[in-house]
Amino acid sequence: MALTKEDLLAIKGIVTDAIEDGTRDLKADVAELKSDVAVLKTDVAELKSDVAELKTRVTNVEADVAELKSGVGELKTR
Repeated sequence: MALTKEDLLAIKGIVTDAIEDGTRDLKADVAELKSDVAVLKTDVAELKSDVAELKTRVTNVEADVAELKSGVGELKTR
């Protein structure tokens, strides 16, 4: 039994619809991923800023500790 032109057109319609549905879903997924990546970029930028601030604070604490050690050393010698 051979396929008629109508059969082939019906198959084409089914395949085309499936491809269009899949493409639509993929486009939605890609849009969502782009949004997620944008949020992640913002979060990473904030983390970098926080780490830089922490580094500055640690440096300040180290300087304070060194100053305290020096002061304690002077007190011991007195």
